[in-house]
Amino acid sequence: SSALDGTFELQLPNSQDFLLVFSHLNYELFNLEIKDASSMPDTVFLRGTTFRLDEATVSETFDPRLRRRRMRAFRKALIGKEVSKKQVLISNPEVILFSEKDGLLLAEVQEPLMIENYMLGYTVQLFLETFELATKGEVFYQGKFFFDPMDGNAKQQSSFQKQRQKRYRESSRKFFRDLVLRKIDKAVYELGYSQWNRPLSY
Repeated sequence: SSALDGTFELQLPNSQDFLLVFSHLNYELFNLEIKDASSMPDTVFLRGTTFRLDEATVSETFDPRLRRRRMRAFRKALIGKEVSKKQVLISNPEVILFSEKDGLLLAEVQEPLMIENYMLGYTVQLFLETFELATKGEVFYQGKFFFDPMDGNAKQQSSFQKQRQKRYRESSRKFFRDLVLRKIDKAVYELGYSQWNRPLSY
């Protein structure tokens, strides 16, 4: 967080590379790669965002049940329905703004979304740029995720490592990596090749 006049100060070792992400509600995200802390610019300019707004009606009524329903749908789409709130917690849900348009649930955030994953041992900052959820369950979102390992005792760290390895083994990333490297478990998968015999016509 910067001061009111936009100034900030960082203590960066000279020997590491960094990616600084500048975020402000009225400006586009700006990524600054720093290869050498001594070469960092002293001024960074952000590009303002413009919004074309439809006619809006402002009322004093607030429906907490609608907010809870939207929050449940958002959490299920982003984190998954099988994960409990004790395992993965959104610690600042108040920054999420919901709206609906053309059958889509839309969400935007005023600041990075903070997610505490006690199952894998990570604190996650999500700079959410777009979130759209259709009534049939199709979801589209994009943003930047930053992971910080959680502190914990030896038993907790061991549990984190086991869960991370388990999730990785079950991931599509692991499957496609093994597929490319031809390390697919033949006791689980049967490998074969297919060929299109007919000439393609357009």
